[in-house]
Amino acid sequence: MKPDETWAAHPVGIAPGSYARPSIELTGPGVNDLVRWVAEMLADSIHDGDTRADAWSDYVIAVGNLNAADDDTRPDREADAADAWWALEAELPNALRMSLVDACAVGQLLDRTARNAVRQGVRGRAA
Repeated sequence: MKPDETWAAHPVGIAPGSYARPSIELTGPGVNDLVRWVAEMLADSIHDGDTRADAWSDYVIAVGNLNAADDDTRPDREADAADAWWALEAELPNALRMSLVDACAVGQLLDRTARNAVRQGVRGRAA
C-alpha cells in the first residue's frame, strides 16, 4: 500500500524577526477528513437540536459579542468566548485519522520539514 502523496508540511514563523512561535503546518487528507467530520457533526447537531448544537450556538454568540465589545467590556467578553470554546471543544473530535502507511509517511514528512526549518532558523539567526 502506497502512502497518499497529497500530504504537505510547511514551516510557519521560522524567519528571523517573526513574532509567531515556530511551528509546522500539516495539510492533507486526514486534516480534510477531520474538518469535514466536524462540520457534518455540527450540522447534524443543529438539525437534531442536541447539546453540541447548544455549545456551538453559545460559542458563535460569544465570539459575536467579543467582536462587538468595547475596551471596557472586552475582558469579560474574552472570558465568555474562552468559556464557550472550552464547552464546545469538549463536544468535538480532535484527532486525525490516517492509515498506518500514511502515518509513517507523514511522520517522515514532518521530521524532514522540521529539521529543514531548524536549519533555516539557525542560518537566519547567524546572518
